[in-house]
Amino acid sequence: MSAAGTADTTFDVAHPPRTYDDTTFAIGVRVPNCIQVSLAYDDDLWFIDPVTGSRAHWHRSLFGRYRVDEYGPRRLWNEIHQAHQWWSTHGRPRPDDWLITATADSTTIELPEVATAVAG
Repeated sequence: MSAAGTADTTFDVAHPPRTYDDTTFAIGVRVPNCIQVSLAYDDDLWFIDPVTGSRAHWHRSLFGRYRVDEYGPRRLWNEIHQAHQWWSTHGRPRPDDWLITATADSTTIELPEVATAVAG
């Protein structure tokens, strides 16, 4: 199966400096139905949407540039990259900055305005 799209990026999604948990939490909130998978025999990462069958394969590199191959109807890498940019421009909130409300019918995750007003 050939890739539906290929992109080059400098975004090291596997090792953002000192903010890995903060970044991955925000990406998880902003990119629904996306699962990150790393395989034991491979340093690359896969992002998979089991609902649409879309996938993004991020290829590790030692040279500061990475290749991403995307498959399926959804452009997961574009969404991941946009979520990272959103997180950065909204003050790089930590997981405990978010407000999570769970009821019997639904779960909502929001970033209160206090956290979004923080300069990053």
